[in-house]
Amino acid sequence: MRPQARIEFLAAIRRFLEVVGDDRPVAAITKADVRAYKEALMAMPKRMTTKEREMPLPRLLAGLDGKGVERVSLTMVRKTMGMLQTVLGWCAKNGYLEGNPAAGLKPTQAENGKLRRLSDTSLPVRTRLRQPGSAMRLPSRRNGRIL
Repeated sequence: MRPQARIEFLAAIRRFLEVVGDDRPVAAITKADVRAYKEALMAMPKRMTTKEREMPLPRLLAGLDGKGVERVSLTMVRKTMGMLQTVLGWCAKNGYLEGNPAAGLKPTQAENGKLRRLSDTSLPVRTRLRQPGSAMRLPSRRNGRIL
């Protein structure tokens, strides 16, 4: 594992333990704990000072309550949740958990309020054909007849 990835995994685990409590056994981790962590991640600010990065996540979020700060991206939340899912998956595979409580819990666009970019394939066919540079074009119509 590259050094930066190791640092990111350790930070994800540290933040998770700050949210759910570090005195709980691994076997006691539930989907509700993972969901609470996901919601805390989505409330994190995009830009933080060194002091804010070192603060426990609940305390950091309490200090931001009501302030209009830009939140982390959906991609960052998904990446961090993926790290947690990997760790909890290892725990489940090695008998520390009955199953992976993070399995299937992915943040969605509606949850963090960010707009997602639509790919060309997600647009209706008629819209794709009207886009500049499209290899295909709608037939020209005049008085309801195709020319």
